[in-house]
Amino acid sequence: MRKSHIVQSGSASLAVESIGTGHPVIFLHANVADSRMWYTQMDSIGAGNMAIAYDRRGFGKTVTGPEGFSAVSDLMAVIDA
Repeated sequence: MRKSHIVQSGSASLAVESIGTGHPVIFLHANVADSRMWYTQMDSIGAGNMAIAYDRRGFGKTVTGPEGFSAVSDLMAVIDA
């Protein structure tokens, strides 16, 4: 079963979804989509690992205000959470 989470990174509330347990595999969506592009793959990977996808700033359910940010810092916030 897919779980929804919110991870803070600066002023952003990153919308994160995960499924499964074990070693984490993080999916990063293209700049024309959101985390939903990975649902099929997440279901497969989640059978033996923890599959994680999140909506990057400006996409999907992630909420943010105007601020300078690093996409790598956002990824690290998801990894740390």
